[in-house]
Formats: sequence, C-alpha cells, structure tokens
Amino acid sequence: MSEIINQRIKKWEIRLNAAQTGHYIASEKFQNIHIIIGLPLVVLSTFVSAFLFFDSEVFWHTIFLKISGLVVALFASIQTFIRPAEKAEMHRSKATKYGKLKRDIEIFRNSQFDEDHQFQKFCQNFIFEWNAIAEDAPLTKKSIRKKVNKLLSEEFENIAKLEKNSSFSSLNKNTQCDH
Repeated sequence: MSEIINQRIKKWEIRLNAAQTGHYIASEKFQNIHIIIGLPLVVLSTFVSAFLFFDSEVFWHTIFLKISGLVVALFASIQTFIRPAEKAEMHRSKATKYGKLKRDIEIFRNSQFDEDHQFQKFCQNFIFEWNAIAEDAPLTKKSIRKKVNKLLSEEFENIAKLEKNSSFSSLNKNTQCDH
C-alpha cells in the first residue's frame, strides 16, 4: 500500500475513532439520565399508587403523598420530554456503525488490491456509507466533543502532522476520495 493511501486511511481511522467514542460517551450519558430519572419514577409511582386510597389523619402523610405525586408527574414529564433511553439507543447505534466502518478499513488494509482502481472503488463505497451514517446521526454535545478531543489528543496531533506532510496534501489533488 502506498504511503499516501496509508496516511489517508490512518486519518479516517482517527476521525472514525473520535466519532465512535463521542457517540458511546453520549449513549452512556443518556442511559445514566434514563436510570437516574426512571428508577425514582418507578419507585415513587408505585408508592403513590399503593397508598392512593390510604386514609390517614396524620397531616404529613397526606402532604408527603401529594408531593410524591407531583414528583412522579415531574419525572414522567422530564422522561417524556428528554427521551433519554431513545437518545441513548440512537447514539449507541451510530457508534456501532462507525465501528463497522473501522473494521471495513482494517479489512481493506489487510487485503491485496490494485492500488488505483481498488482504492477508488473502496473510497466511493466507504464515503457513501460514512455520509449516510453521519447524515442522520444525533448531535453530540460540545462537552462530549471536548472530552473526546482530550481523550484522543495524541491521535488528533497525528492528523495535524499528516496534513502538514506535503505528500499527504497532494493526495487531495491526486484522488477523488477526500472526506
């Protein structure tokens, strides 16, 4: 494999790793929100339902039940509005698809191929698939992108080095596979 193609593929791997990592972090974050809101919601709604017809003369019992009912309604509204379980699944799905692209690169890198023709064909399919994934991917928050940048800072420095390399810059002029 030529050095130029190898550098291009390395850049893609780094960018795919960043996208995959960001979506996994977002998925975990939304899954945690779902659990943090969902567990108290289930416990409190069960408690309120069980004691709904409880007739108590003690003032704080009735106040506690009413406040618990309000908290249940609030948590249910937050859960419905934010939809953390759905968002967690969307991010997990995209992270998995980015992982598939990384495996495609690995398979391509380990295969024997006619450099120009096979690389161009691989590029077209690969970029088409990458764009399809990115097109409907949920947005990752800025804080998550910063965390990914911090985790992968060494890899991003490698991208900068590759882009400064004059032979790497010529790849953009010599191939139609820029992404």
